[in-house]
Amino acid sequence: MEKVVQKVREFVEAHGMFQGARRAVLAVSGGPDSIALLDIIVQLFAGGESEKGPRSTPKTSRSDRTIIQAQDDSSGPPSLSGPHPRTILDLWVGHLDHLLRPQSAEDARFVANTASRYGLPAQIGSADVRGQAGSSGRGVEETAREARYRFLLELARTVGADRIVTGHNMDDQAETILLRLIRGTGAVGLSGIRPIRPAHEFEGPGRGTREAGTEAAGSTVDGVRGPVLLVRPLLCLTKAEIEEYCRARSLEFRVDPSNESLEFTRNQIRHSVMPTLSALNPKASEAIARAADILRSEAEICDAAAANALDRARVARSPLEMLPTGPCYEIREFLEQPSPIRIRMIKQALGRLAAGVEFGSTHFAAVDGLITQGESGLRIDLPQNVEVWREFGLLKFTVAAVGSSYHLHFGPGQEAVRIQGLTLTIERELPSELLPELMNEASALKASLGVDWTMAVLDDQKLPKEMIVRPRTSGEKATVLGHRGLKKLKNLMIGHRIPASSRSTWPVVVSAEGCYIWSPGLPPSSDLSAKDNARALAVLRASAGAN
Repeated sequence: MEKVVQKVREFVEAHGMFQGARRAVLAVSGGPDSIALLDIIVQLFAGGESEKGPRSTPKTSRSDRTIIQAQDDSSGPPSLSGPHPRTILDLWVGHLDHLLRPQSAEDARFVANTASRYGLPAQIGSADVRGQAGSSGRGVEETAREARYRFLLELARTVGADRIVTGHNMDDQAETILLRLIRGTGAVGLSGIRPIRPAHEFEGPGRGTREAGTEAAGSTVDGVRGPVLLVRPLLCLTKAEIEEYCRARSLEFRVDPSNESLEFTRNQIRHSVMPTLSALNPKASEAIARAADILRSEAEICDAAAANALDRARVARSPLEMLPTGPCYEIREFLEQPSPIRIRMIKQALGRLAAGVEFGSTHFAAVDGLITQGESGLRIDLPQNVEVWREFGLLKFTVAAVGSSYHLHFGPGQEAVRIQGLTLTIERELPSELLPELMNEASALKASLGVDWTMAVLDDQKLPKEMIVRPRTSGEKATVLGHRGLKKLKNLMIGHRIPASSRSTWPVVVSAEGCYIWSPGLPPSSDLSAKDNARALAVLRASAGAN
């Protein structure tokens, strides 16, 4: 069976699966695929006995947990050269009991005993998958998959592993592609199971939103923090090859009877569709996997083009935009791209903002419609409070504020207020002689920032000692400098290009009685603005600043 091991060795090297790796968690269910995976990986990376399979007794012991340690301190990539590669990986075994079958506890014990015979530590977990599926309204298969990957990722973080290794094979690849095909997937879906990818992508929906995702999947190995990668070394092998390998190596494994049940869609494909295709082409699995490789290569080229276009489209936020709001992009750059690239740009922008949140083709199409047909001020609402706004030629991706109502004191003893990403400050009792200098400062700010009224110079004697900072109220009006009569604040915000996504929570400074004083980016009250006859001055300023 050296040919099988060599085939996996070459596949691993071709994809750089363990480049720089130091510790790995092997996902072992107890079935033939995962047992073969365990045996092969031990041979390649942990100095296992290549002729006799698992040992009858553990190699080393540390209390009740055994682990095979690296034999050198080399910081270079793993070497697979030679018949017996040097020991370079700490290996852990992870097994999650889904509690779906009466025999599942026996499977867990089998995995623990098998790991012990190989001299490896095993972490056994359990999850009430059926209960979770019922409460979430999702299928058992989907829930089990998410629970399993979540368990493996948490284990990797706990033990400091930088790789999670699963036993997916070429037949799994073919089944996955057919399953996605009948569900109407695109080129990315038809590229199948990737040999290597970030593990955090499997945390499932509702696991949080973040700008870049990979940090959350980080693991500390030998004091160095990095992402956890999910790798599949057996994608180069068919199910038949794996089963023959287990027989030749006399490897014991468990058989899951639920794999025969036609209750699950994947099993219907496995037992009904694939035999029909194999009758037409005995190497149907290999052919489908080869097509997936071609599509994956083409998809990677398109993804790279989309990423470059998205980077070109990224624009700096206006100093008055609420922080953190997420990235903004020029719509013009989206419109210049063909539809497949534009959809990828949308997908990547959402991924950067909200890693771990699941978005589908209907979401991408809705955002695409906003780009091609929408008007300024419109938005699309997506899962997990994600919003996409079209504003003044820009596309803004943001997470909606929760609990946006606020009521803050502003005045003596509280001369700076931080709210929704803006810092408001006040200076009082300034000499009236500073009026020309302050007006010049306001003009210079407008010229440098491109935004007017980031500061307001007021008559200090007319300004109340106590003020409130709160959001605009519905229908609120004010008499402001440069305008005649009462004006709705909403209309003033539109006229002064306050983003639509921010208007409902935009800070407004008012008196204790609710009379308008000033709002960042808007003119101040005409009654309170400083005139030449003012005896003392007060200055209100707004700047971008963390909450």
